[in-house]
Amino acid sequence: MTAGIIMMLSCLFLVKALLALGSLESWITAGEHAKEGECPPDKNPCKELCQGDELCLAGQKCCTTGCGRICRDIPKGRKRDCPRVIRKQSCLKRCITDETCPGVKKCCTFGCNKSCVVPISKQKPAEFGGECPADPLPCEELCDGDASCPQGHKCCSTGCGHTCLGDIEGGRGGDCPKVLVGLCIVGCVMDENCQAGEKCCKSGCGRFCVPPVLPRKLTVNPNWTVRSDSELEIPVP
Repeated sequence: MTAGIIMMLSCLFLVKALLALGSLESWITAGEHAKEGECPPDKNPCKELCQGDELCLAGQKCCTTGCGRICRDIPKGRKRDCPRVIRKQSCLKRCITDETCPGVKKCCTFGCNKSCVVPISKQKPAEFGGECPADPLPCEELCDGDASCPQGHKCCSTGCGHTCLGDIEGGRGGDCPKVLVGLCIVGCVMDENCQAGEKCCKSGCGRFCVPPVLPRKLTVNPNWTVRSDSELEIPVP
């Protein structure tokens, strides 16, 4: 009986010794990987340093820190512009901001899709020579810069819109009728908008295609001669 108790106590002692030895080894090993120095104190511990974006400086937002809120700078994004159209893709959001894209790519929105794409440089709009006519035209946005108009035309303001206008100073021969009454409707912009034999003429606050008033032609007999004072000399038979 006594021998059995001694045997049991010996086993328990051995188990405790092994456990103590393992703990000592773990403590020594942990000490070998520990680095010197102190952890820096948290500059902004769990404090509510803002309650909303309006309390932050311009260009900052009131953001959560996990256990508080603080004003942080809003990412400004990358320079250059997103392309207008890319190939059709499924409605997936592959990025959130420019900073989530690799390299120089931008996070661009295309319908229901957001993707990282290579940005493009904003091109300076092309401008052609010439002046726009002063007459106002309908309130519609029919062009976006001179480059969107046919050759020889300009994208001109109508006061409440834009439209492509050509050089109307040349036009076709003949004169417009002196009195032309009509509604305030712009039926043409230049003579070239009218069918052959008509001119684009003003009618108060509008423009219409009408037959021009042609100057009278003077029929000259081949036997007549013109003197230096521009008078005709008719021979007497």
